[in-house]
Amino acid sequence: MSAKGVCLLSVIPMRKEPSHRSEMINQILFGELMHLLEETDEWLRVTLMHDDYTGWVLREQIKCISPEEYSQHFAEFTGYSADMVDLVMKKNSNHFFSILLGSKIPLLKNGEFSVGDEVMVFSGPTTKGIKNRPAIIDTALNFLHAPYLWGGRTHFGIDCSGLVQIAYRMAGVNLPRDSYQQATIGMQLSFIEECSPGDLAFFDDKDGRIIHVGILLPGKKIIHASGGMVRIDMLDQNGIYRADLKKYTHRLRLLKNVFDLNFRQR
Repeated sequence: MSAKGVCLLSVIPMRKEPSHRSEMINQILFGELMHLLEETDEWLRVTLMHDDYTGWVLREQIKCISPEEYSQHFAEFTGYSADMVDLVMKKNSNHFFSILLGSKIPLLKNGEFSVGDEVMVFSGPTTKGIKNRPAIIDTALNFLHAPYLWGGRTHFGIDCSGLVQIAYRMAGVNLPRDSYQQATIGMQLSFIEECSPGDLAFFDDKDGRIIHVGILLPGKKIIHASGGMVRIDMLDQNGIYRADLKKYTHRLRLLKNVFDLNFRQR
């Protein structure tokens, strides 16, 4: 297959295998594009165009788009939805549905875009382009106390690398999906004292594998998705210290300045 597809639902699961019982490894937000690689009667294997992440999705949850539709509305885009929750209207039926922070808004013409016979209307705020480090932190703080969800990317449930990816997206920087992938980019820093708010801290397991990531805050604090929710804890050269548990929960491996590389958004 060489076709392209787009998610036109609020959010859908991406699974490791083509089965409802398979692990959810990621979520796809409204407007995100993908290459269609393989198909079964019920499932499609896809690679997301913004981060090259690959997995299986339900066929009925993806809209195939023609080369003309891609060129007209999706090759360029308006921006990312900037409210935690916003609304899109299906013009043909006057029905509304919700979209979530970071959803990718196609190129609009007079506030509308069309896919096949479906015309959709959106008038909410969007953001696009490189911002600044405070924009990373502002977005991350909007997720404070959001529940932890493996593979999640929304305030209804999010994981550690999903939080980092969305926070950086809203500041204009495109990052890979998983923490071990994020750890391969950026400029390594030696000490916490060298870091600036918005830099990333990575943590490993006993085998040396990167398994966790968080965003540095002022005052040697870190915001991260762990322990059931997005939370703020203390950080030092040993790792993350949870005052409520009176112990370290994650061992520090790497500190990275990623923001200043200004990865181009896709």
